Amino acid sequence: MPPTIPLPEGPPEAERSGVVGSPQPVCVVCGGPRKLRKREACSDKCRAALSRRRRALTQTTRDQETRAALEAIAGLVQVTLGRLGKGTPPCPDMVCSPGGDNDVTR
Repeated sequence: MPPTIPLPEGPPEAERSGVVGSPQPVCVVCGGPRKLRKREACSDKCRAALSRRRRALTQTTRDQETRAALEAIAGLVQVTLGRLGKGTPPCPDMVCSPGGDNDVTR
């Protein structure tokens, strides 16, 4: 007969990890304690600082996107100027006449 395994007394308990969570939520700006009803910041001062931080991040992202678009446009302008410098018409399939319906100098 195989040996019997003793069953523990009482209800089973989950194992506990060694990580201890913060008993109270903290402010994302200053790291101080905040009330449960507050979302991220502990005070109006910290909430304003958080808003400024987010606004600056949004502006930085927008500036980078604008810079990339302007650099792409500058590259296209350089290609166009290069073609014009070689005598290649900007619209090779059409005859461009100044003042006509297909005038590209307007």
